[in-house]
Amino acid sequence: VAALEAELKASKSSVETLTGELAAAKADLDAAVANGAALESSVADLTAKGEAAAADLAAAQAAADAANADLAAAQAALETAAADKTALEAVVADLTAKGEAAAAELAAAQADCTAYAAKCAEYEAAIADLTAKNEAAAAELEAVKAELAAAQAGLDAAAVKDAEQEANVAALTAQGAASAAELADVHAALESANLGLAAAKTELEASAVKVAELEANISALSAEEASAEADLATAKAALESANAELTTAKAALESANAELASAKAALEAGHAELEAVKAELETAKAEIETLKAELEAAKAEIETLKAELEAAKAESETLKADAAAAQAAAAAAQADAAAAQAEIETLKAELEAAKAAAVPAEEPAEEPAAAMTASAKGFHADVTVTVVLDAEGAVAEITVDASNETPGVGTRCAEDEAFLGQFIGKVGPFEGVDVVAGATVTSEAVIEALNSLFAK
Repeated sequence: VAALEAELKASKSSVETLTGELAAAKADLDAAVANGAALESSVADLTAKGEAAAADLAAAQAAADAANADLAAAQAALETAAADKTALEAVVADLTAKGEAAAAELAAAQADCTAYAAKCAEYEAAIADLTAKNEAAAAELEAVKAELAAAQAGLDAAAVKDAEQEANVAALTAQGAASAAELADVHAALESANLGLAAAKTELEASAVKVAELEANISALSAEEASAEADLATAKAALESANAELTTAKAALESANAELASAKAALEAGHAELEAVKAELETAKAEIETLKAELEAAKAEIETLKAELEAAKAESETLKADAAAAQAAAAAAQADAAAAQAEIETLKAELEAAKAAAVPAEEPAEEPAAAMTASAKGFHADVTVTVVLDAEGAVAEITVDASNETPGVGTRCAEDEAFLGQFIGKVGPFEGVDVVAGATVTSEAVIEALNSLFAK
């Protein structure tokens, strides 16, 4: 009996111990159930965050699509600008060719005017005025060329900006592709987290079933203590695994959120760069419009120069006709002068004969003074002056040979009685002599030759 009582006490003690362990196990199971509920709440929160992240990814994808559309529009604008630039370069080349042709015509007009000035000194003032006009037109043409060169430099600068914009577009395209790849990685991480959460739910449900079985079999806990402890260890391991997976899922979600924030920042930077590209495109368009306006102004100036050139040509033709008429008149006057000179020589000979006949026989005849000749450089060639001095050394007769000077201009120095009469009866050297109008160089040559004779 004592032994049975001792065994009974031992059995009661074992039952009490088992009851305590069972209570502890029940407490652990209650804690596991509470942890499962918390885990389900975390799973629901993670699911909501995943859905929000999916919505953000969809918005980011839409923004990326909009950015790609903007990039395509910017590329089209760049192509349009390139086409406009090509057309503008063609216009510049055409204007340059026209300007060179106008310069050639101006040069030809200048050559004609210079040749005409050499032939007709009477119209030197008019030709000088026409030359000044032509030089002004050439200066204006050089200014137009400078403006065209400046326009070409602007086009080159616009081409450099276009290249920079194309590089920016390529960089944005690469960033969009990288953002899309990062978004795909985030989506894959979220899917992996969802799978882990589903597995955790499954294991929690299995744990709840086991807890129910343990509660239903409490009366048989003594016999199945070893099995209960094994099941409890399994449940603890499953809970630890679920906690580990939950931690991994949280880390993945945090990483996904960080990548999403990075993707948003990249998209915002892409939008900013796109806006900058658009602003540069607008600036390029404004510069192209300005260049077009300058080209139109250059065209108008070239048309004005052409009109002035035509007027100069017409005036040159008129001057040539007037010169031809003046040359004809000069030739006729020269012929008349030659006839008059011959008549004068005849009259002089008759006068000398009459003087000789009137001299008394007893008076000795005066020996005629010797003629003296000298030359000086005129406008085209040497001008020869022949004089006869009287007994007092004054000029009695003067003859000028200016046949190599400009007909109708320099040749008048040999025929102008008012000019030659200034020397008759006077002794040189001569100063303050009135020259023949329009023949200053030839007149000064006559005076120089005459003074050289008196210097001897």
